[in-house]
Amino acid sequence: MLRWYLGLHPHVRIALVVAPFLVILGYGLMDIWVKPDTPEASRQEISVQPLEQLGECRLVSGQCRFRYGDLEVSLQRANSEAGLARIDLVSNQHIRGIRFAILQD
Repeated sequence: MLRWYLGLHPHVRIALVVAPFLVILGYGLMDIWVKPDTPEASRQEISVQPLEQLGECRLVSGQCRFRYGDLEVSLQRANSEAGLARIDLVSNQHIRGIRFAILQD
């Protein structure tokens, strides 16, 4: 094996020795580069709040309205394909993300 290694061209021998170090260095530098630059203090708080139902909620006939403080959200059934239910969510404030579940009795 040593005879095989010494029989290679000098640039190939150097490449075989240097390549593992470049891989490890590249992996470490990529980890530093990919990490977010924002400090912990500047991140927005995420809150989960229960919504109060306004009136009766029947998606078949119209819409459901919910409220929490100044935030009002309405769920409206939209036209959709057979077997699927499309529900549009309309809010009076900007919502960055939402998660909800629909339960059926």
